[in-house]
Order: sequence, then structure tokens, then C-alpha cells
Amino acid sequence: RGICKLNWIPDFIKQMEISIVVACSAFIATSVILFGPELDLTFIKPAPENIQWFLTLICIFSGSIVAMRLLQLLQHCPRVARRISAKLNTSLFLHPLTDKERHLLGLVALTKPNLSCDLRRLAEDELQLLEFLDSRDSLVKKGLITTALDDHFVKLTKPGRNIGHSELIGLVEKEN
Repeated sequence: RGICKLNWIPDFIKQMEISIVVACSAFIATSVILFGPELDLTFIKPAPENIQWFLTLICIFSGSIVAMRLLQLLQHCPRVARRISAKLNTSLFLHPLTDKERHLLGLVALTKPNLSCDLRRLAEDELQLLEFLDSRDSLVKKGLITTALDDHFVKLTKPGRNIGHSELIGLVEKEN
């Protein structure tokens, strides 16, 4: 009978985990009240001696909840970093198009901009077909074309069509 029942503590911790805003607010408020006078903040009066122990407990408790939440968020950082890295790896800003890639985009845009195009029909000889296949692989990685049916059939994506059309315009301007 004389032992204090502490079965309310797990429920209280659950509520604090759910409400990270409350935990952050409690941590900031108690930190300012406890450490404000020591930092020579003149507008903050020191807390009375009889409640400083309670403010310290609240500060430690809410600070630990905030720290646990931050650790949970940091666990997701590698996944987010991998996604960002994958996007940057396919970025045209970091990997500009080569002349061969531009040429292939222009040819596909000229022949069949909205349909699948057979690279074997575009190539004049085996060497050019090999160059097209090499360019195709890097253009697939950059998200400008997709492969269809087999590896020799390609289709422009929307960004690929835009770049392919601009390549066609550039070719026409060079001829004039």
C-alpha cells in the first residue's frame, strides 16, 4: 500500500512520443528558464530554488524524447541520400549529352518521335549500330529513352522528345 504505483509512466511516455511538438516546447522552455540567467539574458529571471529540480527533470525527459526522435529521423537519412544521389546521377546537369547521344536523339525524333524505333534500320553499318547501342545505354540511364520489345527498339521519353526536337532545330539551322 505504501508503494507508489507508477503504471501511468508508460502511458505518459506514449503521449510524449506522439506529441513531439509538446516535447520540443517543453525542452526549449525549460532550457531557457534554467540556463537563461546563466547566459546573462537579463529579461529571464532565475527559477525559484524549490522548483529547479522539477524543471531539470522536465528538461532532461523532454530532451531525451527529442533526441530519440532525431535519431529515428537520422535513420531515414541514408535512404533519402541514396534517392537524391540516384536523381543527381541521372541529371543532365552532371552528365551532359555527348555528340553521339545528341545525334541518336535527333535521328529518333526525326523518324518516329512518338513510336518505337528500330536502331538496326537507322544504322548504316554494324559500327554505327554498335555506337547507337552504346549511346542507347547511357540515354536509358539518363531517362531520355526507353527500350521496347528488344534491345534494338527504343522510344523517346517526353524529355527525350524535347531534346530530340531541339537537336532537329539545331541541325536545320546549321544547314541554312
